[in-house]
Amino acid sequence: MKLTKRASLIFVPIFFVASIATGCSKDDAAGSSSDATTITVKLNEWAFVPSAESAPAGMVTLKAVNEGSEVHELVLFKTDLAPADMPVDEEGAVDERAKGLELIDEVENVKPGETKSFVVDLAPGKYVMACNVIENGQRHFMNNMFKTFTVTA
Repeated sequence: MKLTKRASLIFVPIFFVASIATGCSKDDAAGSSSDATTITVKLNEWAFVPSAESAPAGMVTLKAVNEGSEVHELVLFKTDLAPADMPVDEEGAVDERAKGLELIDEVENVKPGETKSFVVDLAPGKYVMACNVIENGQRHFMNNMFKTFTVTA
């Protein structure tokens, strides 16, 4: 009985300190989503429709709204490559680790009717938003599920 009580006396303060430290570092890294420019990207078969094609540098919220009947995702790459020139793997998905691409962030498994988002601090440059799902023989990227996106100074 003393061991359980003693363990809980140690665990609670450690858990509390770890929670505070994690919360602070996450807030510092991500910034406030209320200060971010929000871009809504509608996903469906086979279209990728952002509410804007550019945003000012700084905090940007990308919100993926699946209006289709299949699972989709929103992947953001920083690249000077045109979508047609982006390297793909043997299955036909964009090679997310290829030279010339920088994977910024993503939301995966956005189910039909679902909305998911992420907030990123973007530098000026050229980007590509893409759905990189391959399911039931369908290569979403190869079905034109991508859009170029520019971040201005």
